[in-house]
Amino acid sequence: MNRIYHAKVTFCRGLVLVALTAMTLFTLWCRRPLLALPAMLLLLWWIERLIHTTYTLTTDQRLLIEEGRFARRSAIYLADIHHLKRSRAVQTTHLSLWNGIKVTLYDGKQFTLVPQREEDFLREVERRCHLLSKLQPQGTNDNNEDDESY
Repeated sequence: MNRIYHAKVTFCRGLVLVALTAMTLFTLWCRRPLLALPAMLLLLWWIERLIHTTYTLTTDQRLLIEEGRFARRSAIYLADIHHLKRSRAVQTTHLSLWNGIKVTLYDGKQFTLVPQREEDFLREVERRCHLLSKLQPQGTNDNNEDDESY
């Protein structure tokens, strides 16, 4: 069964949304239609990206990342994931500007996912990777376990 996780709106993404909205309203207030049109298009693109970003775990052991209708979908096999690690950027007391899951692939590529239910996402990926490791022959799955890795 495919599991779909929606991306959460973090503080930084919300801040960009507020800035784009203010820029659009300012250009409309000043009656500058040539500046307002690109600002409105940029605002619509950003809102569409916020609403339609999803992470899908498929039954054929892939992670599909969709970042809106105007971006290409990327697919990653779960067997290519080296480890997952929770990451927090610019943390002050109980608040942080960016909470996410840092994904490291075996080829060295890294990227961050920000699903709404991080714990459920981590558990589901771990469960699917565990099932995948049972299907693989012995010796093909080399994991480096860290305290914060999943």
